[in-house]
Amino acid sequence: MAGKNPDPEIISDLLELIYPIQYKWGLALEEALRLDGLSRMQVVILWLIRCEGEDGRAMPRKDIQRFLTAWFETSNSTVTKALRTMAAPPFKLIKLVEHPRSGREKKVLMTARGEQVFLMMLARCRTFLEPIAARIPIGEIRQGVDFLKKWLASVEALSVVVFPKHAITTHQSTGAAASRSTVEAPRVSERTDPAPRAPAIEQRVLNNHRSRLQRDIRAAIVR
Repeated sequence: MAGKNPDPEIISDLLELIYPIQYKWGLALEEALRLDGLSRMQVVILWLIRCEGEDGRAMPRKDIQRFLTAWFETSNSTVTKALRTMAAPPFKLIKLVEHPRSGREKKVLMTARGEQVFLMMLARCRTFLEPIAARIPIGEIRQGVDFLKKWLASVEALSVVVFPKHAITTHQSTGAAASRSTVEAPRVSERTDPAPRAPAIEQRVLNNHRSRLQRDIRAAIVR
């Protein structure tokens, strides 16, 4: 029942799913998305721009840098190389341009070719998922989808850190917390009053990327 602490055995069952979902199934899906010799990092860059960028087509380079540095524990030079490769032939998936508000900043724009490749990635995602879903009754799949939606809603309501704290600073003030080079784990408290909502930028991202992906998925299906 909502509002009560779950049975510890249920939490144990969930914990047992972390390894197979995150590392076995998740990495297999990442591999399936690697079109045209793209690296995992380059695949993530396309997802970042599409799901969290301005209109799903543009994102400040420094924001991409901060996300990737936190997620992949990689160097700035490695990210720079990944972006330059994506911008050069034969890929031409992105363009690097000067940021309109700062000559020192760069903006990453997804090209028409990049959007096509993203739709192809979604089609491959569908191909990856279909045989798995075919082995499970439709009703159980719908229950699973409903569960995951509620899980994500709970994550958002509790303001669990789903993005690196120092990742997006374009629309936020730059304080000491925003400039940290490590991602802090969320602190668990015993408070019973309503938890604060996620920061505005995170909430916007979480709300916007769903409708954007739904539109892209429909386009991928039509193709």
